[in-house]
Amino acid sequence: MLFRTALRVHLAVAFLAAPLAAQTQNTVLFPRFGISAGGYLSDYGTKVRVDPHVEGLQGTTIDLEKDLGLASSKTLTRAGLEWRPFQRHEIEVAYYSTQRRGELNIRKQIVYEDTTYPIAADVHSRFDIDYWDFSYTYWAHQTDSDGIGVNIGVFGMEFNGELTASAAGITKTLQQDVKATVPLPLIGIEGRYGFGDHIATSIRGSFLPKVSIRSYQGEAYLARASAEYVFGHSLGIGLAYNYFDLNGSYDKNFRADLGMTVNGAEGFVHLVFGR
Repeated sequence: MLFRTALRVHLAVAFLAAPLAAQTQNTVLFPRFGISAGGYLSDYGTKVRVDPHVEGLQGTTIDLEKDLGLASSKTLTRAGLEWRPFQRHEIEVAYYSTQRRGELNIRKQIVYEDTTYPIAADVHSRFDIDYWDFSYTYWAHQTDSDGIGVNIGVFGMEFNGELTASAAGITKTLQQDVKATVPLPLIGIEGRYGFGDHIATSIRGSFLPKVSIRSYQGEAYLARASAEYVFGHSLGIGLAYNYFDLNGSYDKNFRADLGMTVNGAEGFVHLVFGR
């Protein structure tokens, strides 16, 4: 009788513990909730053309780094938040921000929206970009040591550019600024692999095929690879490599073409709960 009672208690405990064990698997790769922050010295390649509000006229295609003197390398900051409400379902939000300034005596005439900047003008430029993305990932394959997930989401980019200039023979400062916000859908895939109880690696690729959506036409590609070492159960420190490539046109309150690549290595910290 005592043996049967003990066996029943043992089976009951095992039955109740099974859901908990399922919830706590994949602890290194799949935290329940996390906050991350990082910064990386990114390399930029940016070309912009903003057309005048005159039918048939085009603006000047400007290489921001070569023609306006903006730094081709600049520290970009990133913040992220992820939440896994259910075992195979994950929601993530990320935000990137960068501000660049340039000052150069230009070597060619530049038409930027409705303002023409003459050769040899002293041009001061400002180009700020805020980028955010929201994604949902379904982990189709998930074990203690690896996982493969499919994600869908949307990213938005706010572009804010301004040129001001002075030159001989010009009695007033030339100034023109543009601002646009572009939200676009993305689809992608992500893989994660863990080494023991402390090292987590991941690689993710997302893309927007060449499409026409409201005021935007173009395509975009994003990729991120990372490796993280987890101290204890709540703090991770890692390295990542990020890549972003956007080519498209915007036509709403003004017409603009934008081609931009941003890539670089990142150092980040990752605070997690529910490993």
